[in-house]
Amino acid sequence: MEELKTFLETPNLVGFNANSVIKSTSYYAQQVRSFRQSQSNLTDLLISLQLFSLNRGDEYLPSTLPSRTGLTFWSVTRDVSTNELLIKISNTDTASATLTFELPFQNIAPTVTVTVLTGAATASNTPENPNTITPKTSTISVPGKTFSYTAPPISVNVLSVVAS
Repeated sequence: MEELKTFLETPNLVGFNANSVIKSTSYYAQQVRSFRQSQSNLTDLLISLQLFSLNRGDEYLPSTLPSRTGLTFWSVTRDVSTNELLIKISNTDTASATLTFELPFQNIAPTVTVTVLTGAATASNTPENPNTITPKTSTISVPGKTFSYTAPPISVNVLSVVAS
């Protein structure tokens, strides 16, 4: 946390002053999911505090990166109890990255929930513009075991799909 009166650089997670709290892009990068339906602001806050690392699944699924020296990385895990696959993608390139995933399961849900955090390389949330970079959630259709996804430039992405 950083007091905004002494604001010298983008805070690690949260900046504050007497009137407001500013969530940094680093704060949002630690999230797995946000913007779920809830009944109160407190519930929204509690959901937003779920850290990226806490939603790692309990089974690691091997995958192959397109290049060991590339600028796009990912991991694939699975929550065995819910059959939810979590594909976490980091694209550090200034260009989009189209990725193809081949899922080794017989039953694949028809849609993937996608949460994306992206923005200009130098953008940050400030007291004047506290929502410059926030996660956006959407869905994409999955035609079967193989699907493609284009990760925007300079982005953190979480894809969630049920597969068994």
